Amino acid sequence: MRYYKNIKDFVKDKQVFCGMDVHLNHWNICFFCDGEVVEKLKIPVHYKQFYNLLQNYSTARQLKIIYEAGFSGYWLWRSLAKDGYDCCVTPPNRIPKTGSKVKTDKRDAEALAAYLSAGLLKSVVVPPVHDEADRRIVRRRAQLVKNQTRAKHQVNAAIVMHQNSSHYV
Repeated sequence: MRYYKNIKDFVKDKQVFCGMDVHLNHWNICFFCDGEVVEKLKIPVHYKQFYNLLQNYSTARQLKIIYEAGFSGYWLWRSLAKDGYDCCVTPPNRIPKTGSKVKTDKRDAEALAAYLSAGLLKSVVVPPVHDEADRRIVRRRAQLVKNQTRAKHQVNAAIVMHQNSSHYV
């Protein structure tokens, strides 16, 4: 990776790919252009800081951003789309597997950017906000039913153990 003094000049009229590994407290970001890494960094989860970082790539012909679908939902996609950026969310099971067993957040971000540049990633259809809320409710209900079933099984097991132990007294 070379360090560029003026990123805006380097990416001018080129296609730039940005891979993001999204976590609860930080984002690992990798910018990829002309087959090489332009910039890799880790920032706290602040959209405004990321938006300001994207301004370094404003001279690019096209900037495509990708991140892995996960716990955070689609708020980042919606924010980027609202600001006019070409962003996509990819399902984790559609990311090509590498032979490397070493998996770090920085490498994940770089791999996402490289795979996006090669056209190897598929994106999911981002649901409307109300559909996402409905899905969250359905998932939560399923989780509560599973917890309830688990608790019933634990109570039944305790009763059976108590009944079996009273026979031996």
